[in-house]
Amino acid sequence: MRLEDVEIYKMIIEKDESGLSLLIEKYTPLILHIMNQYPNIHLTYEDKEEIISDCFLALWKNIKNFRIDEYNSFKPYLSKIAHNLVVNKLRYTKKSGSLVYDDTIVLPETMASAENSAIKNILAKELLEIISDFSPQDRACVIGYYYFKKSVNEIAEELNISKSNVKIRLMRCRKKIKQELERRSIHEFKDF
Repeated sequence: MRLEDVEIYKMIIEKDESGLSLLIEKYTPLILHIMNQYPNIHLTYEDKEEIISDCFLALWKNIKNFRIDEYNSFKPYLSKIAHNLVVNKLRYTKKSGSLVYDDTIVLPETMASAENSAIKNILAKELLEIISDFSPQDRACVIGYYYFKKSVNEIAEELNISKSNVKIRLMRCRKKIKQELERRSIHEFKDF
């Protein structure tokens, strides 16, 4: 197990909450990445928060069952928990029919505030550069939805296009943004 994870493990075993904070800061991007591996389910911001919280809570509660000698890090253990939680959420939403369209870009709320601010500033500059190359309608969709918090209906009416067209444009723009961020080697943001 990596030295960092051994220290985190010791802190959590002793029920030291700072160990949990370190774990959350280190592994939230992994859990977001796992959640984004399911293109057929659109998790709301609240769903994502709930899955992230449930992952860390499960580890916190079951730390005594964690076999430190079997793993090199918390990564495989948390990955499995996250996978199971996403699959359970998918089953629930299919069964209840409560699948909601929500595609907001989410930065982990659990990051330290200074780090979070720095990441948001870097991301904002990169996003502005990327979005400036979009077509006027795509740019209007992205800025209207993410910056002005307009609904898909409002954007569709303003641009005189269908709601499904707005959703498709937003989906394509997110894909372009992700590809461009990856091309620019901004690996921290690969989970969008």
